[in-house]
Amino acid sequence: MMYFAYGSNLDFDRMHKRCAGAIFICRAVFPDFLLSITRKNMAGNGTADMVERTGRLVWGVVYDIPDSQVTSLNDAEGFKPSRLSNSYYPKTITVFVEGDETKPMKAVTYFATKQPNPPLPSKQYLGYIINGAKYWNLPEHYVLWLSQFATSS
Repeated sequence: MMYFAYGSNLDFDRMHKRCAGAIFICRAVFPDFLLSITRKNMAGNGTADMVERTGRLVWGVVYDIPDSQVTSLNDAEGFKPSRLSNSYYPKTITVFVEGDETKPMKAVTYFATKQPNPPLPSKQYLGYIINGAKYWNLPEHYVLWLSQFATSS
């Protein structure tokens, strides 16, 4: 499965703990969306999501996830197909390789089930996102923008 990671799964070590067979494919952009914090995790901290915003971009990476490890990724994202309400749900989207609109690619990503008044993300959680963005050499202006998010600790 081609998977577009934009949040904490940008962190290569974290991703490999969840899906050891994940293979990096490319950097990519999801246009007209904005990275936002829209729900809280079990520890009570905010977690990443994407919300529609015309003219904005969410940078991330595409991993190839072996079919045998998709269940592991679903578990990490709080998604069970048989459950009526999930923390996150998968959706196939079109991203653009390296931000090039002539290079579309289909990938699955996870959107949060939004909650009212989500808390700030923890410093550790935001660190996963920023470290991953740096590791994959996402644009400097995007990394700077990420570093301006407020955290709870």
